Amino acid sequence: HWSDGARTEDDWARAVAAAVDRIRGGRLGKVVLARDLTARATAPIDARVLLQRLAARFPGCYTFSCAGLVGATPELLIRRTGDAVESLVLAGTTARGATPDDDRDRGRRLFGSAKDREEHAYAAEMVRDALTPLCADLTVP
Repeated sequence: HWSDGARTEDDWARAVAAAVDRIRGGRLGKVVLARDLTARATAPIDARVLLQRLAARFPGCYTFSCAGLVGATPELLIRRTGDAVESLVLAGTTARGATPDDDRDRGRRLFGSAKDREEHAYAAEMVRDALTPLCADLTVP
């Protein structure tokens, strides 16, 4: 049984409307809104089992478990290996095609979309700005 988390469905709708107004008014460039839902488990939940199930269901995604948050995402949010960190930001995505030719066609359309390129550049800029003060050397392709 799922129930509202910090925001009710009506609160969520109001937050979306407010964000759209701010974007249209030029006061906001991009927003990623999240809405949590709460569920009560009838038995303890093993995060390892959740990770295995997520990896099986979404084989092309990165799975993670950090501070109680378990999930799967097509983006490599951040990975640290020794002193190196890397991030793979994705913005402006499309569904896979039914065939390799369809995939290539979708990729060309995505790359040709000014809106999607702008969205990706904005996301990459946000990550660059967050990592710059923490890195001695930073490469953003």
